[in-house]
Amino acid sequence: MFYILRNYSHNLFGLFSEKGWLIIYTLSSAFLSVQGLSSVIKTSIPFIYFTYPITIALVIVTLFNSITKERVWVYRFVAIFVLPFAFADCFKYFSIFYLDGAIDILGFVRDYIPFGNSDFSWFVPMLVGAAIGFCFPKQPVVTYLLGDKEKHRRARKQQAEDEFEDVV
Repeated sequence: MFYILRNYSHNLFGLFSEKGWLIIYTLSSAFLSVQGLSSVIKTSIPFIYFTYPITIALVIVTLFNSITKERVWVYRFVAIFVLPFAFADCFKYFSIFYLDGAIDILGFVRDYIPFGNSDFSWFVPMLVGAAIGFCFPKQPVVTYLLGDKEKHRRARKQQAEDEFEDVV
C-alpha cells in the first residue's frame, strides 16, 4: 500500500523523492496512531468533506465514459466547479471542530442552491461544469497515474525480453 501511495505522490507532485514521501506518510501515520479515536475522527472529517465531493463527481463523470472518454475538459471543469464547494464544506466542519463555531462560507447562498443544505451543494455545479466542458473540442484524456518511470520500466522490461529471445 505504501509503495503505491509514495509512487503515486512522487509522480503526481514530484516535490520529494519516493523515499521522502514514504517518510512523510510513515510519520503522519505514526502521529495519527497515537491520537485517540475522537481526535482522528475530528481530524479526518474536514478532509473527507473536501475529498469526497471531488472524488464522487469525477466517478459520476467516469460512469458516463462512453460519452466523456475523449473530453478532457469535462473532467477539468467538473473538478474546477466542485472544488470551491468542497472547500467550503471542509472549512465549515473545520471551524466546527477547531474554531468552536460553524463559519459557513456559503451560508448566504446555500438556500438558493439545490441540495445546498444537505451537503450536496456540489451536485449542481458538477452538472454545470460538465455542460461547459462539453462545449470544448474533443481531446483524449491522458492518465498520469503511472508516470514516466513506469513507462521507462516497461520499455526496459520489453528490451530485456527481446534480448532474452535472441539468446534462446
